Amino acid sequence: MKKAASFLLLFTIIFASSANAQTRQNTWFEAHLKLMDGSSLKGEANYNIRNHVVQVKVADQVYTYSESQVKEMRLTSGENHHHFMLVALRNEVGYVGLNLVEMIYQSDKHFSLVRRHDANSVVVGTAPMSVGEAMVTSTFEPTQEVPANLNKDSFRSERNALSRREVDRLVINYEGTWKSLRRKSRKNLFELLEDEKKDIKSFIMKNPINLNNDEDVVKVLKEYERLKTLD
Repeated sequence: MKKAASFLLLFTIIFASSANAQTRQNTWFEAHLKLMDGSSLKGEANYNIRNHVVQVKVADQVYTYSESQVKEMRLTSGENHHHFMLVALRNEVGYVGLNLVEMIYQSDKHFSLVRRHDANSVVVGTAPMSVGEAMVTSTFEPTQEVPANLNKDSFRSERNALSRREVDRLVINYEGTWKSLRRKSRKNLFELLEDEKKDIKSFIMKNPINLNNDEDVVKVLKEYERLKTLD
């Protein structure tokens, strides 16, 4: 009985250690950040998508930045590479919200495809924010480290991670106009591409396009760009 109890205790310790190590691997990334004040830093970063903050570990200190302080962020873990940028999204009544989004396809002419990671199911672009409010100081201020194994709302590489996450794919243009592809993806996409709607519909019908697939959405956006060059 004692042997069984000892084995169970040992298994629990090993499992807990393995789980903590795996959680840390999944939530802390090699990172390069460019901040809104023009400075940059490298270290390990943990992106908390519920509190909308990025924790950066430099040496033995951990610093916390709000999303609106991060102009650009690159996260790397093994073969996983993620590129985030701060973009302005305009809602239906004209308010502009700054959102840190993952870049999937970037176009400087027409429409880009991005992912918005969240754990609160908050509609993006609804809170008014001026440029002045976004230019928060990024002075290093040490904060208490939040253990990675307690941070279940961190951004992770794998899609099936056990956390309360929402991932919303957005098609946006350089003016901040956007549509979500989470629901009614075809209808929302056609509304954005209204001026080439007929040809885009024809393109989708002639090709095996699945709008749930990022690569296929990119194909549609590139076709839209091609059509615009013919106008």
